Parts: sequence; C-alpha cells; structure tokens
Amino acid sequence: MTLDSTNNPYRPSSDHSVHQSGQNNNDNRIDQSNQRAKRLTSLKNSHFPKAHTLKDNQNFDKEKTSVSRFKKIKQTLTDKFLPQNEQNKLLFFAADIGDATQVKRWVDAGADVNWHDKDAVSALHAAARNGHVDAAKVLLSHFDIEVNWPDKDGWTPLYWAANNGHADVVIELLSHPNIATEQPNYERPTSLYAAAKNGHLDVVKVLYDQEGPPDRKYHYVNTPSPFRGTALKVAARNGRVDVVIELLSHPKIDIDDAKEFLDEFVANDNADFIQAIVIKGCSKEVLKYLRDKANEAGKPQLLEILKGGKVSDFFSGYSNTVAFGGHNKAYNGNTDVPKGILDIVKNYLYTH
Repeated sequence: MTLDSTNNPYRPSSDHSVHQSGQNNNDNRIDQSNQRAKRLTSLKNSHFPKAHTLKDNQNFDKEKTSVSRFKKIKQTLTDKFLPQNEQNKLLFFAADIGDATQVKRWVDAGADVNWHDKDAVSALHAAARNGHVDAAKVLLSHFDIEVNWPDKDGWTPLYWAANNGHADVVIELLSHPNIATEQPNYERPTSLYAAAKNGHLDVVKVLYDQEGPPDRKYHYVNTPSPFRGTALKVAARNGRVDVVIELLSHPKIDIDDAKEFLDEFVANDNADFIQAIVIKGCSKEVLKYLRDKANEAGKPQLLEILKGGKVSDFFSGYSNTVAFGGHNKAYNGNTDVPKGILDIVKNYLYTH
C-alpha cells in the first residue's frame, strides 16, 4: 500500500515550519543583542580604557588629576588675559561678599589689590567694613597692599572695621607692619572713638592700649577728635555704660571729658554704676574724684562702696565684701537709676 504523502506522520507539518521560523527569529534577536552589548562594551572601553582593575583605577585617577590640573592652568591663563579692569572689579566683588577663595584667585591673576571705586573704597575697605576676616587676610598678605588707604570721607579700613564692630578684622589690621597710628582730623575721629560711640566693647578692648605717636602728648586712649572730644566722652554722652567702665579702668585715662557724666551718677546715687567701677577697678584719679564728689554730695552709701575700691595696673581683680555690703545698702530704695541701666551694669558684671 502506497502511503499518501499528506498522511505521512514523518513529513514536517506546516505548523512545525512556523515554529522553526520563529526559532530562527529568536536566534537572530539574541545575536543582535550580543552584538549591541559588544558595541557598548567597546564604546565604554574606548572612553575608560583603564578602569578595570585596582591598578588601572589608580592610573585612571592620575589621568583625571592631570586633566584637572590642565583645566586649572587653562583657567589661570584665562584669568590673566582678562582685562585688568575686569579683574579689579571681580576682586572687589569677591572681597565685598567675603569669598576668600575668589579673592586669592584674582590676586594671583594679577588684579590690582589697591584698585578703588568712585568713592575711593578699595577691596580691603569692603572686606573690613563687612567683617570678612579671611578675605582681609588674603589682601593683607599682598606685599603691595595700601593698608592705610582713606576713602573719600577719610575712612581707612581700620576705621571701617572699628566703626562696624569687627574686632577680628581690627586685630588683623593692627598686626600689619605698615599700619599707621591714626591722626584724627576734622572729617574723621579715631577708630577708638568710633568703636566707643557705637558701643563695640570688644573693639575698644583691642584698640584702647595702642600707643600714640612719640610727638603727641596724649596717650591713644585720650586722643581727642576735633569738635568731638575723646572716646570716653562720646561713650559717656551716648550712654555706653560698659564702654565707660572699661575705659575708666585704663591706668592712663584722662577723666576730664567724663566728669559731667560721673557727677550725674554720683548725684543720682547710682550705686550699680559705682559698684561696677569698683569691681572692674579704676585709676587712682578716677577713684579719688568719685570719693571727693560723693563726700561733697553727702552720699554715705557711695562712700562705703568706694572704700572697697581696688586700684592696680590693669585692674582685673575684684572688690571685697565691704563693697558688696555698700552696694546692697545703696541699691535698696534707689529710684533715681536711669531706665535700663541696672540690666546693662548687671550684665557687664556677670560677663567680664
């Protein structure tokens, strides 16, 4: 019997042909995926040819460092070829906002550290008035810096820093070898005057023992400003009690400008103020003047406090229990103390 080819079980069916075709397509897709993966690997290796082993990674880091160094050199060259006026403005802006890194960048690029704007304000002025001590340090390290340059109003960087209460900048400025002892004029008083006027006690402590010029009869703490008087006078006039107490402790203080202020405190039986002076310590002149005034005004409570007054070179010691007893007696029932003065004095006593 002849078998019909259509009924032959060994003859591949049409379904099997479809299955074989699909298998071939899958194989093709796998091949394509493999080829694509090889291309990606090749592409990756072309960009990162040495990023496979630890040793290769170290070499790759060295390459990155070299690239970074090249970019830095390129940036430096770009900075140096920038117009001088643009460099100066960028330096000024960096100092004004306190970006010490950028200040160094533009100083290294060759910017003029003494360039100033239309108001004669330099980069050092900008750093000093805003209290940017790190930026100021970079500028002060430059060999050509004009540390005493005055702006159009005669304000130096030192005056700006003192006026705005930036003691750390004042310290840096005073450490510069070319800093000049101030000569007050009709436009600008001393930096100590500015600090005392605004109640910047930390700045006063830094400034008040600076020696004046040899040809001047005044110690710096007593240097008067035209039409303004001394630091002690302006502190007394503006009610800067903590500054007044600090200045009165200076062994060379001249109290002539503060006598009116001291008379008022004695007349008002202001025991807290007198007690603060006694605790802080004061010059012999101050102590004698207060005793004489208290005696003239008939103030036995204040005299009792003043008996415990301590006199020494820089007066860091404290009074004895006699003074505290006098303080307690004088304080009871005292109604003539100006508003807020007790809190100011008490705060000063507890923090100094």
